[in-house]
Amino acid sequence: MRFAAALILISTVFYSSIAGADGDPGLNPFLAKSYDETRDVALHILERFPPDQYWYVGLGRSPTPITAFLELLGVDGITTLPLSGMKSFDGYKDLPKAELRSRLYSHFDSWLPSAMDLDNRKLLLIDYASTGEGLVTAMREARSFAELHRPGTEIVSLGLFRMEKTKEALLANQIIPLQVPEAMGDAMVYSAFDKVAKMQSWHPWDDTRASLTTRPEHQAFKDFLSEQMARDRILQRFTQNRTSIIQSRVQFDCLSKHLRTLLKK
Repeated sequence: MRFAAALILISTVFYSSIAGADGDPGLNPFLAKSYDETRDVALHILERFPPDQYWYVGLGRSPTPITAFLELLGVDGITTLPLSGMKSFDGYKDLPKAELRSRLYSHFDSWLPSAMDLDNRKLLLIDYASTGEGLVTAMREARSFAELHRPGTEIVSLGLFRMEKTKEALLANQIIPLQVPEAMGDAMVYSAFDKVAKMQSWHPWDDTRASLTTRPEHQAFKDFLSEQMARDRILQRFTQNRTSIIQSRVQFDCLSKHLRTLLKK
């Protein structure tokens, strides 16, 4: 009963945060497009940045649906990094830059995977980019941190954005333009997913890490998302095809090993 009530509650919160407080039923397609975009982006990430080569890091609250979707698909190399306000990092004057950077690096050290966990994988920083400046700053600082504390770790960024708003030159690494900007793009711009994010925001100048715990609303959101995924035929076909490809690779590897053994005799 409590589980059902939680699903009803989170679907109401999730829908209201996107459709508006009045819950206008005419905006239902908005929610559907947001799910489709989430699935398409998540599957694109899996294909373009394979999980055996990359560890996914969702920056802040905006990528919540993407990271939740990937976790529900069984990806284990994924981290939600509470981080906000990096667009203002360089211009913040109320604290010495050395103190800000010390707090930020301590935060990175607490949340980013160890070299052992990475196992030679690259870190992929994922965020919604309105101008791209915050993501570029976060990537720059993460790379500087890695040089000191995760030597040899390669870090790349992945910006999810609306083509007409982002300064493309700022995102020199990887970009996925959103195909339905009025769905996920607007939801991210207007912080629709903040209420169901895994953790609250964190700024280097606040340093409120003690309160960074997983919120119950996030698990309820994942339960809600899991129900949508279970009914998704496109996702089922993708999973079946991927399983077949993996099985074929395993069979090919076994056959190759067998042939090499025969050739040695």
